[in-house]
Amino acid sequence: RASIGHCVFYKCCMNGSGHLKEEYNLPSHLCPVDLRKLIKRLDCYVLDRYQKLLDFYKLVDFQDDMKWISKRLDELK
Repeated sequence: RASIGHCVFYKCCMNGSGHLKEEYNLPSHLCPVDLRKLIKRLDCYVLDRYQKLLDFYKLVDFQDDMKWISKRLDELK
């Protein structure tokens, strides 16, 4: 199987980076293009993935990510 590769469409966690400073500035979420690639490759559902991410973000208390993923879940439901 071919890899998903670096993102060239949006700013997302699949963008390439050349050093740690650049890496730390990337968002922690996938853009719509790479999310579709991942969902198709893994044969899973967006709502399930987002719910599991929300559960994890709550566990580790990632407030910003919790807000982001909660908003996405509300939009999809």
